[in-house]
Amino acid sequence: MAKLFIITARRVPTAVILRRGPSQWYHVVRWDTRLDKFDHGAWIKGRIYEDKCDVSPDGQLFLYFIHQGSRYRTQFSDSWTAISRVPWLQALVVWPQGGTYGGGGRFVDDGTVALRGVHHPPLEDFPARGINVASNDWDTPLHHATDDMPDADWCGRDHEDQIIFSRGGLLFRRLRDKDKLIADFTDLTPSPQAAPDWAGQPLGKTASNKAVNRSRRKRGS
Repeated sequence: MAKLFIITARRVPTAVILRRGPSQWYHVVRWDTRLDKFDHGAWIKGRIYEDKCDVSPDGQLFLYFIHQGSRYRTQFSDSWTAISRVPWLQALVVWPQGGTYGGGGRFVDDGTVALRGVHHPPLEDFPARGINVASNDWDTPLHHATDDMPDADWCGRDHEDQIIFSRGGLLFRRLRDKDKLIADFTDLTPSPQAAPDWAGQPLGKTASNKAVNRSRRKRGS
């Protein structure tokens, strides 16, 4: 059964939905929480540790921690922290971890991160160019669901401070004590695709709005 985990950007009405299922597959979706529009992005087979991930305040970048055993003998090791452009997982910065103890972090601002127990410096091929590291310690907080809806798979608040929650791949918002279905992600099946060119632009460069919009139109978003 599909499960959803949502991380909201602090400054703009944008959120990243991490959809898990089937098995070890994850799908990344960008959610405009004001218009309730969705941009479907990466699919990957591995284990994303949702609580160790974060979205930049401007909603543009995604910091994630993933375990993927098939990468064990590569420079990535079997697990790593990375930064990509929402809603893709094309890594722009990579810190290899080697194990699932620690890893991940939080954005301090759009270009600064606080890492959480990251063991190694960034890879030469994926340097932290355009990103400042403010700290790297175990006190960097994890993301947790709220207890507004105890029977939900995940629960939190949107940018209007309204309760949002998920059950079995369904996304809801509570409005005046009534639950409104926002989107149904239950029937999605893995469909990995290459990230668009703009997702691979180096940090410090702004992805072209024309390129982003053109890519979304092609995907029918």
